[in-house]
Amino acid sequence: MRIETVRMRSFRRFEDATAEFSPGLNLIQGQNNAGKSSILHAVYYALTGKPLGMSSASEYISFQENRLKVDLTFATEDDRYRIHREYSHSNNNENNRVIRLQEDKKTRLEDTSQGAKISDINTLVQELTGISKRALDTVNYAKQQEFVRKIEGNRRTAERLDKLFGFDTIGQVEEAVSEITDDRRQEVETKLPQKQQERDHLREQAEEARDKQESLEDDAQNLENEIDEDEEKLQHIDKRTENLEARQSELEELVQVVRELDSITTDVDDPEQNAEDLSQETKELEEEIQKLKEQIEEAEQEAKARQRARNQLRQAENKMHEAARTLFSTERQLDDIGNLEDRLPEQPLDKAQKEVNEKLQQQRRRCTELSQELEGLEEVLESGECDRCGRPIEDHESYEQKVEEIEQNLNQAREKRNNIEQRKAELEDLQENLKTKNELEEKRQEAEEKLEEAQTKRKEAQDTLEDTDEPDVEALRKQRSEKEKRLARKKEKKQNLEREAGKVSDLEEKRRKIKEKMEDVPEDPEESFEQMSENLSNLQRKQQSLETSIQKDKEKLQDLRERASNRRSEAQEHEEELENVKSEIEELEALQQRVDKVEEALEIYSQAGNAVREELARKLEAKVFEWYKQLAASHEFKQLRIDPEDYQLRGVPDGADQEYSISDYQGGGQRTLTALAYQLAIAESTGRTSLLMIDEPTDATDSDNRSRLLEMIHQAVDSFNQIILITHHGAGREKAEHIIQVDKDSPNSNISTNQA
Repeated sequence: MRIETVRMRSFRRFEDATAEFSPGLNLIQGQNNAGKSSILHAVYYALTGKPLGMSSASEYISFQENRLKVDLTFATEDDRYRIHREYSHSNNNENNRVIRLQEDKKTRLEDTSQGAKISDINTLVQELTGISKRALDTVNYAKQQEFVRKIEGNRRTAERLDKLFGFDTIGQVEEAVSEITDDRRQEVETKLPQKQQERDHLREQAEEARDKQESLEDDAQNLENEIDEDEEKLQHIDKRTENLEARQSELEELVQVVRELDSITTDVDDPEQNAEDLSQETKELEEEIQKLKEQIEEAEQEAKARQRARNQLRQAENKMHEAARTLFSTERQLDDIGNLEDRLPEQPLDKAQKEVNEKLQQQRRRCTELSQELEGLEEVLESGECDRCGRPIEDHESYEQKVEEIEQNLNQAREKRNNIEQRKAELEDLQENLKTKNELEEKRQEAEEKLEEAQTKRKEAQDTLEDTDEPDVEALRKQRSEKEKRLARKKEKKQNLEREAGKVSDLEEKRRKIKEKMEDVPEDPEESFEQMSENLSNLQRKQQSLETSIQKDKEKLQDLRERASNRRSEAQEHEEELENVKSEIEELEALQQRVDKVEEALEIYSQAGNAVREELARKLEAKVFEWYKQLAASHEFKQLRIDPEDYQLRGVPDGADQEYSISDYQGGGQRTLTALAYQLAIAESTGRTSLLMIDEPTDATDSDNRSRLLEMIHQAVDSFNQIILITHHGAGREKAEHIIQVDKDSPNSNISTNQA
């Protein structure tokens, strides 16, 4: 994008004036308060639709006028365009439009009179020019003295540059992702306990239903077994008579079983007594193990104390070495500074500096007044007319003699100013050395105190190590492990003996029952037969009773099975609900894991963003330093640094290892050069090189640096398509491809254009 013209009507001092621009360096020059900066204000207003540094564009409207108009014509690679802006006291913004200019026609792309909004106009202008208001404020427009404050760095500057470099996207991503993860985590923390409680409740219901089902099924099975037994009894009742003889054989077998059971008890030798003995041994082993545990804890505490002492000894020795190195370095730096008392002035240093500054200001004003007077006389000699009455001058010789006198006075004033500036630099250097010496002496005292403190701590650690022995913790642990194994074996043996004792008890009970059974067997067979006949009659009655009982049991069995089926269905429903809840819990837990992973990734993303910001700061400071070396006539700094947090520019002076704020270290002229280097580097780094507007950067610079600055601005045309520079020093005319002259013609100003 390249600006061709800007036309201003009723705009500040311009009734109707047009400034034409060419590619390369355009120089705007003229008297103070002639309206040079107003041209850049008009360009800014046309590109953004906003006034520069004002609350309302009404402040741009000329005195006794009601409406201003600004037309800016610019060209891109494809087409030419015109931006038209109007503003009135009565109707504010009106008739704003963007027009495409072609050879045979003009096309209105956006027009507020046809329904477009001011925001539509501004968006289209930004798309066509590639320059946003933020970029113009931060990069493309170096406002008068304001761009110098950028090197001080602040939060607002950092926010603007972050947006230009794209770092605001990192913060937006972090904020958006954090909002999502917070919502998801809150969802998990709210729903997961509820679902877990619901899961536990459903599990209890399902288990309860299953228990009831199993209980009913067990009852049914038992009842079914009873029915089977009763039916089996019915089948065998008719055969009971035939089995009487078999009964005698069974009795003989029972006698044999009893005999075998009696022989079993001899295999176990008093298991209860053996179990009691093992209990006593187990208790003693447990006491021994407890004592070993206490010994191990004491040994571990001693080992930890010795380890802490070793750590303290190592830290103390490290601090001693560090303090010694600091002390040695400080002593060497103090030796390098040497004795400063011989260089101090007779009066207090701050008073001497104040006097030098006052003399320097006086001498600078003197040089400026002589320069202006000399320029006025030279213009009179060149034009041959009096600057007051306009009449031709007759006494050229007196004017030339006066010019020669003023030149001589100016040279003397400049020489005196240079001497004062040299004295000022000497006093500043002396003040800095005094400050450095005081800081080094404080640093030396602090290092001596740290060395003494570290030596004391080392002595304490050495005493601790000498007073204690290294405990054998592993040996104690090994003893405890062996005793624990013995304890486990004895406990196992005890359990086996207890099981054997229980088995003997069961066998004895069984033997008792068998003996009771044998006592019921009659000794007389005949009596036994009669008894069996009577028993058979009883069995028939029992058969009838069993048939009735079996029928009732079958009806009861059917009811139990139906109830068990209902419980089974109920349990299945609870289990299905339980599975659904488990799935929801698994989904919530998976969501929780994903949230954790996203938060971990977000942390990595944030760290990567900081690393990229740090890398960009390093690249940017390298570009600033390159521009600084080109702009400054003499280089005060050997390195420039940029704080990536607030973009403050700091420098390391030649002969020093410490960073200083540019604003604190440099004077006005040098600070202006450094700030301009910062401005050019930012523009180059962000790729905003289509346009650069600089408003009077040479105000505070001396003649050497002013020439150097103008030379490098001219060379910067290689990096920028178009540069518009304002200066009232008259310098730079020979460097500019295009000169725009602004002259006061009370109450208005006029613009004339000259090709260099």
